[in-house]
Amino acid sequence: MNDNIFQCGENGIAITLSGLQVSINNKIYNEPVCIARLLTVSELERLSSFSNETALESSTIDEEIVNLTFHSFLGITDSVNWDEIEAGVISIISQSIRLKSISMISDPIGAINQIRQQIGLYDSIQAIVSRFMATPFDVVKKLPINELLKRYAICIETFPEEVKPPAEKEE
Repeated sequence: MNDNIFQCGENGIAITLSGLQVSINNKIYNEPVCIARLLTVSELERLSSFSNETALESSTIDEEIVNLTFHSFLGITDSVNWDEIEAGVISIISQSIRLKSISMISDPIGAINQIRQQIGLYDSIQAIVSRFMATPFDVVKKLPINELLKRYAICIETFPEEVKPPAEKEE
């Protein structure tokens, strides 16, 4: 895993294992933070077909969810030996992923409104640069700030009817 602290959780969630001491690869970590992605719509649909699962099936489903979605533990670069991790940790991670995923799919309007409140000026600039320069949004998100702003300025100058400069802050 070549990711660093700046990339953790970029496309997923951070799950803090609050109150737990967890042995990961023979080292003890207090309240480690798990980085994982949420479930896709099709994965959630398949998950709902297992609504009457037995304890064995539940354990298998938890393992499968973690295998599908787990990215890393924050600050731990080695791969995790899940066979040696404490009982219940996989279930806690899986349940956190399930609950967050289900809450978003159950209330998409609420989730969208919450996300909209978190969108800032630079998210909008990235979307504009992506659209007007025919560059995938994920590529634009990785541009250094000077290059992003240069491309945005080019959009303002080239497409003055469609792209307006940000309003000055009033003092």
